[in-house]
Order: sequence, then structure tokens, then C-alpha cells
Amino acid sequence: MIISRLNSIDEHVKNYAPQILALTGPPGARPALIHLANLITKNNSLLISGEVFPTRLSYRLRSARLRSGYSWLHQQRIKSFYHVVEDLNLERGAAALMQATGVGKLAPNVVLMGYKTHWSTCNHKDLQEYFNVLHNAFDHKLAVAILRIAEGLDCSVITNANGDDEHGILAQSSYDLAGNTLMHADSDLSMSTQIPRVQSVPTIGTPFVSHTTDVIHMIRDSPVHWNVRENLKQKKKNAADKLLLEKRNGMASIPENITIFQKKHKKGTIDVWWLYDDGGLTILLPYIISTRSNWETCKLRIFALANHKQEIGAQEKEMDEIMCKARIKYSSLKMVDDISVEPKQETLSFFDKLISDFRMNDSSDNSECYVTDFELQNLRDKTHRQLRLRELLLENSSQSTLVVM
Repeated sequence: MIISRLNSIDEHVKNYAPQILALTGPPGARPALIHLANLITKNNSLLISGEVFPTRLSYRLRSARLRSGYSWLHQQRIKSFYHVVEDLNLERGAAALMQATGVGKLAPNVVLMGYKTHWSTCNHKDLQEYFNVLHNAFDHKLAVAILRIAEGLDCSVITNANGDDEHGILAQSSYDLAGNTLMHADSDLSMSTQIPRVQSVPTIGTPFVSHTTDVIHMIRDSPVHWNVRENLKQKKKNAADKLLLEKRNGMASIPENITIFQKKHKKGTIDVWWLYDDGGLTILLPYIISTRSNWETCKLRIFALANHKQEIGAQEKEMDEIMCKARIKYSSLKMVDDISVEPKQETLSFFDKLISDFRMNDSSDNSECYVTDFELQNLRDKTHRQLRLRELLLENSSQSTLVVM
């Protein structure tokens, strides 16, 4: 096999290709995440969409979920595999996907996941699991990319990513009963009195079509089917109430967070904040994105931290040589030399308010999510550095189309 030959090829910077495991859930639930991954891997390397399902799935539900996921990927013209692990929490499920997906060297080397928007209000256990996923990826020597969009990533209500959910499958199973007197061995349906049972097997000469039609009508009128229908109606109503999509020229507009990586950006800007010598992935990924047809007209701006041991001009020349050697075209390069400046008081107040609910006190539980006064004092310089970086980001990149750091 061709794939087995990869095992004999040594890894090198010149043959490196990002192979992405995107923790999307159902692919259609977070379209921006999978579209970003596709921009990077398109027609060149491996892409796997991974879902961690918290409870056990029957064979039928699992098959329906996979069909739905692959159908969505096909509609979006995305070449990706779709894996589902079940009966696991996020931490263990993500670890299983990191270890088990792929074949040989055709395996993920980058984990792409969404930013946890509600981290400050969610359950501490969920927050700890999310945090552990990041560290598990680092332990397995995988790169980690986190996508954050202002409107959030989860669009499952809009896209109906779980269209083949349990209710839909149960409804379909009810219809299956119309032409089959015996239930399948893996069926989850209970033959209660609520679902009419086919009384006899039609013999030769029996008007079977008429008999089947009567049974279908009986099933459609059954309480189970009625509840399923009502649930679907309620889902659609809730989706409409929640989304409140704007109408333009009589047409409902699609939220920008769904199509941001699909639409054409004619005058956009991609800002890269290359803060550490991390191997170059921070500059490689946005460069790959900038070569795609819908992003190729965007300006690529690079911000790098200055070293006070050298002059700014010399450092810019050195950085330019690195970019030329890597054949990366950019529109501007800026060396940031004021990262060590103390952050403003309003920024410090913002941070204090942000972590106020996570300060360790007498009423705190034993969760690892809390911050002690000792940690705050010990990490004071590093914290101020990050807060100063936030100020620089707002100053230089607040209007940019995409910011990578």
C-alpha cells in the first residue's frame, strides 16, 4: 500500500504538512471550524472531523449520525473523514481521537478546536476537561490551534446538524414497521400498545398495498409519532426565536460566523503575531490561508517581538531574510518593542473583574479552576505582559479580518 511507504520517509521541515484533527462535534454544528481546517488541508493533507458523544449510541443511531455527517461534508465539498467516539466525556474522548485516528504517519499532527466562549459561567468540571484536552494534545506532541469568533462557533440550531437524531430515527423506525411484522434485532423500539402491531402476514392474493397503507395511517396517528412531530415543530420554533436572522431584500441572511471562511475577502487583512520561536506554525497556517482563492487578495501583516540586544533595523532585516527564505510574501513587518511597558490601569481593572469569580477564598471548593494570591503574585510579570499584548492587539488588529497568534 502507498500509505505504508510513508513509514519509511523521515520527517523534515521541507515535507511537513499540517494534518488536522478538528474537534467539531457533528461537522455541521461548527461549520467555521471545519471550513478553516479545510482551507489549510484542502487537496493536500489529512483532515479528520471528530465528535465525542457523551452517552452510548445504538448501532442505528451511530450509523445515522455518520451518514448525516458525511452527507453534510459532501454537500460542502469538503474532503474529510468523520469519527465518532461514544460513552466518554470530552477529555477522554478527545484523548481517544488523538491516539486512534489516522493510519501510520497519515495521522493528525495538529488539533483544531473552538474557543470555550462561556468559560467564565460554565460548570467547573467542564472547564477543567477543556483545559485538560489542551494539555493532553501537548503531551502527545501535537500542535494546538484554537479558533475564536465573536458570535461563537456552535451553529447546530441553524444547520440542524443533528437532523438524524433519536426522534427522527424512532419515527423512521415506526414507518419501517409498516412493511415488516418482525422487529430488527438491534431495534430500540418497544412494542407497546401505543404503536399498532401488524396483526398478520399477508398471503398470496391479499391486497397488501391497501393493508400497508392502513397501518401507515395508524402509525402516523399514533401518540409516538405525534410526539415526534410536535418535538420537531418545537425545535424549529425555538430555532427561529433564537436566531432572529436579519432580512435583507426579503431574503433571510446567513450569520457571518457560518460563512466567514467561505466568502471572498477582497480587501481583508490577516495579522500574524509571531511572539515565540515555536517552529513556524504560527506563520505557516496563515500563509497557507492567504494562498487560497477567497483570501489571496488579503494583506498579510507580521508583528514580531523585538530583542533589545539588537537594533530594530537589524532585526527587521533578519526577519525579512527568514520570510524570503521560506518564500512567504507579506505586505508589512513590524517589530514590537514596547511589550514590557506596564499595562494601563483600566486593563488591570478589566483583568481583576474577569477573574473575580475564580479567586480562591474560604467558600471555594477544591476545584483546580481557582487562582490563589500566591499564584497571582508569582506570575505577576507574565500576566502584565499578556495584558500589554492585549492592548497592542486592540490598537493594531481590532479591524483585521483574521488574527493569528
